[in-house]
Amino acid sequence: MSLDPSAPRPSQAETSPSYGQAAARAPRRTLDTRAVALLAIAAMLAYGAFRTLWPYATAIVLGGWVAHLVRPVFRRLHGALHGRQKAAAVLTGGMVLLVAAPVALAVTALVPAARSLVDQLRSSGGGRGALAALVSNGAGTEGGMKGMMQLVKEHGLSASKAAALLASASIEALVGVFLFFVVFFAALVDGQRANRWLEANAPIDPAAYGRLRDAFFEAGKGLLVGNGLTALVQGGIATITYVALGVPRALLLGLLSVVAALIPMTGPTIVWVPVAAGLLLTGHPLKAAILVGVGVAVVGTADNVLRPYLAKRAHVGLDTSVVLLAIFGGIALFGGWGLLLGPLLVRLAMEGMQIVRERGLLGPPPAGKTPEETHA
Repeated sequence: MSLDPSAPRPSQAETSPSYGQAAARAPRRTLDTRAVALLAIAAMLAYGAFRTLWPYATAIVLGGWVAHLVRPVFRRLHGALHGRQKAAAVLTGGMVLLVAAPVALAVTALVPAARSLVDQLRSSGGGRGALAALVSNGAGTEGGMKGMMQLVKEHGLSASKAAALLASASIEALVGVFLFFVVFFAALVDGQRANRWLEANAPIDPAAYGRLRDAFFEAGKGLLVGNGLTALVQGGIATITYVALGVPRALLLGLLSVVAALIPMTGPTIVWVPVAAGLLLTGHPLKAAILVGVGVAVVGTADNVLRPYLAKRAHVGLDTSVVLLAIFGGIALFGGWGLLLGPLLVRLAMEGMQIVRERGLLGPPPAGKTPEETHA
């Protein structure tokens, strides 16, 4: 306190305890405002990054899943080659050979065959005609650029429009495949460091982050191994049968069988049953009987035996009925890649709701759990 009598004395309000508390709170309000502004900016930037990466979310998710599945092989190669990047390069090269051939086959042969089949189904009038069209040769089954040019002639497209459509589809597919390999390589080399960074900087505690991360990889392993391998085996058997019976567009029907095998409850029966009916209606009862026998005895047995065996080692974490709903909902929302994104989002949502419930954030935690167990 100043001893100068001419100095102004503080008012009663300034000397009261409430004034000091208010003065102490003033800087805190400024800090809170800045913190809210920083959170808003960070949220907007995160949303911008999400929107930027979303068009290729499937490539990013698949790259992370596949890298996680091959990590045991990567560790062995890492030790043998004495370098993470060398081991990742070897595995990436192997994936290129494994993926490039099917993609090239799909572009050069399956696309024209699919367009030809769609045209025949449209002109068949439905019913018996549609079933017969499944096993009839079409104008677009030649494959390659010849089939593409035939489609251009049939539909009256100009060369420039056809080239633009083909270039657009090809560029989009190439970018998606390229990003898959980029994510695959990066996840092998720096996946563990990225995981530590996300765990340290995620806006949730490490325990909740770990559970969501595990649910992400669990869903991927279940979809790729549990459902994916089963679908490949069933589709492969169906394709061999189509080829042996001389069914037109055998590769296309085989690919459709693989996709159909990913759908629980129905499986590839929604492909080979109409094909068998078409063979019967077009005067090939023996071929139809063979296809039905293989479909029931071999393809069906592979599903009943292989799927439960793989499900014990790789499961999505969802009931079969929920997976079915998630697949159809995902297809309706995201297109073909909804086969994977639909079940993944549902699995993560269920894990998130379970964490919220166990933490008691929206009400009391489940009975029988102590607070320590709830937040463990």
